[in-house]
Amino acid sequence: MPPGSTILPTDGGRDQPNAADIARWWAYLITPDAEVEVRVLYRDGLPAIGRFTDGRAFQQAVRQSDTDPAVSGIYATLNPVRLDPNWPYPRNRLHRGGRAAGDADILVRRWLLVDLDPQRPAHTNATVAERRAAIVTAQQIGHALAQLGWPRPAQGLSGNGVHLVYPLADWPNTPEMTVFVREMLQILAQRFTTTTVNVDGSVFNASRISKIYGTTPRKGDPTSERPWWPARLLAVPDRQHPLTIHQARRIWAWIPTPESSHDLRPAAPEVEGAGHRVPTPDALLALLTTWQIPVRSDPHPYNEGVRIFVECPWQAEHSGYSGMSETAVFWNARTHAVGFRCQHEHCQSRTWSTICTMHAQSER
Repeated sequence: MPPGSTILPTDGGRDQPNAADIARWWAYLITPDAEVEVRVLYRDGLPAIGRFTDGRAFQQAVRQSDTDPAVSGIYATLNPVRLDPNWPYPRNRLHRGGRAAGDADILVRRWLLVDLDPQRPAHTNATVAERRAAIVTAQQIGHALAQLGWPRPAQGLSGNGVHLVYPLADWPNTPEMTVFVREMLQILAQRFTTTTVNVDGSVFNASRISKIYGTTPRKGDPTSERPWWPARLLAVPDRQHPLTIHQARRIWAWIPTPESSHDLRPAAPEVEGAGHRVPTPDALLALLTTWQIPVRSDPHPYNEGVRIFVECPWQAEHSGYSGMSETAVFWNARTHAVGFRCQHEHCQSRTWSTICTMHAQSER
């Protein structure tokens, strides 16, 4: 199967639950020196929580919970939970109530969840047509990300919606990485959310839980047109070629920037030193390094040249952080001119000439 290709069903039909999916997904969730947290949600009362290191116990607990009509959904942490010697309950079994894993409990980020749900009335299940729309959008996302060099994801049906779960090269669990993941999902949501399908931009937290494939979520009351749909694992991920941070950054090429938002004129003639015109993107990267301006993305095609997201030279003056894409430099392949744009209001008048002038003065 080519990288990024999808095998999601196109008919949105009434597939049946497959208990073997529970064991298949466990094999991808569990890692050495870590554990998986299971959360069983009930229509009423506290959830059942358990931390598992044993595959057989995991499967038994999940299957038994799935037969309980009081259960509304069965979930597990996607990323490995750090072994906690102070965990107060027996492992490999469920108990009602207690503390659930938080972001600080996650060892590393091993998975990126792209979660699609049909737009529909609240507290209802999806129709065949609504589910089909989510499948089509997921196929579009998978194809578009494959074009950027992303690996093949796990592909699943979450019940009402669709999952693409990308394997990660053990990204660190840090606040900076949380911002990075949140912005990636926001880019996907802005590009692919429609009036019929929502791409969830809120599933960025490291301790995110996701439905366990092989179970049947029971949200709302089932009807003939809006039944309870099983969660299914349809394709396994390519763990041999996980998504690197370098590959992931390519998604920033999808961020639109208004034509009027940057100045692509050369630096002012009176400015001395480097920066008037820059012959290549590599030369621009070298110049940014020399001037100690941190680079946040690879150069990616933009209009007649490339765009590079950077840290604003006046970052210390900003009152807050607006995201990875708040500041960029632009290079024009025809004129070799460079532009600069920071979205913060007090940087509106600052241009590439301003940066060149600042560094020319510091070099005197």
